[in-house]
Amino acid sequence: MELNYKMIFPLKLLLLTMTISSFLIAPSIQGTTPAYILCFFSLFFVLFMSKRLSYIFYRDLFIFLLIFLFITFASQLFVAFTSPSLPEDLTLIDKNDGSVLFRKSLITQSIYLFVAFIFFCLTKNFYNNKWDKFFLSGVCFLCLYGLYEFLYFFIFKTNGDFLSNRAFGENMHFSGSLFQAMQIGPLLLQRMKSLTGEPSMFAFVIVPFFYYAYYKKMYKSALLFAICIVLSFSTTAYLGIGLFLGIKLFRFYRNLIFIYLSIFISLIISWIVGFEKIGSIIYESIFEKIFTDSHSTIARSANFSKHMEYFYEMPFLLKFFGLGFGTIRSTDFFSTLLVNCGIIGFLLFTILFLIPIIKLKGTNPEHVALRLSLIFIYLAMMISVPEYPYLSTWLFLGIAYSKIRLLKKRSFLFTLKK
Repeated sequence: MELNYKMIFPLKLLLLTMTISSFLIAPSIQGTTPAYILCFFSLFFVLFMSKRLSYIFYRDLFIFLLIFLFITFASQLFVAFTSPSLPEDLTLIDKNDGSVLFRKSLITQSIYLFVAFIFFCLTKNFYNNKWDKFFLSGVCFLCLYGLYEFLYFFIFKTNGDFLSNRAFGENMHFSGSLFQAMQIGPLLLQRMKSLTGEPSMFAFVIVPFFYYAYYKKMYKSALLFAICIVLSFSTTAYLGIGLFLGIKLFRFYRNLIFIYLSIFISLIISWIVGFEKIGSIIYESIFEKIFTDSHSTIARSANFSKHMEYFYEMPFLLKFFGLGFGTIRSTDFFSTLLVNCGIIGFLLFTILFLIPIIKLKGTNPEHVALRLSLIFIYLAMMISVPEYPYLSTWLFLGIAYSKIRLLKKRSFLFTLKK
């Protein structure tokens, strides 16, 4: 029942590099990551894999573009009628652009979204189990490079990243790879971010792959991913770990061995390291970060409040379609989506995630991994990581929809046999 076609080299390379976001082929041109460029090339190379499936691929992409263009032109029509203002305290993507109607950032950000649509349609129509080897190898490389950075800093107390070349700002003063260190007890440690930009983004990318590897019984890869997730010291990582442990505890009657083994190993490690030191590490890396008035917590809360307040005060018609995609970028995707794309855009994005979460029922390990991954990605985006163009998000969405299509085929064939 699974698709069978020749995996050509560009597709393999795309899957190997899809998680890399801080390295650009052309450093002076944003968006020229290897995977983004290969996504554009996939518009042509899909024809060499399957003519029948390429037709469905183009059809799906066309439908996505029609929906997006409808929301975009509807929003700009209402913007033209209502003439809303853009207060200085809004986190505009392009602060130098004083226009409200058809801002430059609408075009540039739409290109990123178009790439995401391409990758989603590619995955939805062409995914098979042969893909796993390539994208998981890419994630392993990402983690190993992150471990290299972590150990390099631990030994030499300086940044060891020699691959990242992405930069932002008018004169490219701001690095696209954020270096962050964290004091835990007597240790000064680098928060793992590898080639993804920053620690929270690293956790956002890696957590779903941890779920996927674990439920597909690739335990060595899952262990590597889990270690790297913890070393990011990110609240996004804690959300991912919390969801995983919550599922395990919910099904504890089937996983008593896992629970007992986890408790036993935790106690042994605590005894070797020292219970007091372990408690100090847990407090400083998790609870102090979450519950104290840290700069990042205050900034996120303030950003959410001011953007939601702006949304509430928007003209009634404008609330349905927003100011236009790519206008603002808050520190959460919930307020970003509402202000940019309105209630309609928010609902469509939510439905895109809800359909596979609801339809992929049962205890099939792969389905459990996909549902858990989509729940995590959706929550993490809404709360703290508004990174819609990350290809890992669209990979898991695409795999989920390909599984739904497979279930429909099986159901149809089963009906015919009757």
